[in-house]
Amino acid sequence: MGYLKILLLALVATLGVLLIVQNMDTFNQAASVKLNLYFWECSSNPYPLYLLIVLSFLLGVFLTSLLGFCERIRIRGAIKAAARQKEALEKELSLCGVKASQIGIVKEAESGIKIIQGGKSTEINPPESDELYRVVSP
Repeated sequence: MGYLKILLLALVATLGVLLIVQNMDTFNQAASVKLNLYFWECSSNPYPLYLLIVLSFLLGVFLTSLLGFCERIRIRGAIKAAARQKEALEKELSLCGVKASQIGIVKEAESGIKIIQGGKSTEINPPESDELYRVVSP
């Protein structure tokens, strides 16, 4: 799979270089960006087209990174909230005299269900004859 990814990236890079080399005259033409909002008009100085394309690409990378950063902060908050809820549930159970603790994390994997315990991943096999599992499982 790694070789296929490298081959595909090399092919895309080669096609990109061919596009630039074969259209160098077009990419060197000056172009300006205009914005007309009927009450306010704005236009930029003329810049080479390749510069506008590169700046647009970099702006897209920046905005995507910003959105990814915001999503990461949201997920981190959700994880902290889940940890607080887990601790509250463990405390509530201990007040009732029930000893409880987290022994691992259950995650649905690409194939089957696995439990991650102490950094080690173990697959959980479904029970052989459990009517509730048969009714609930997809």
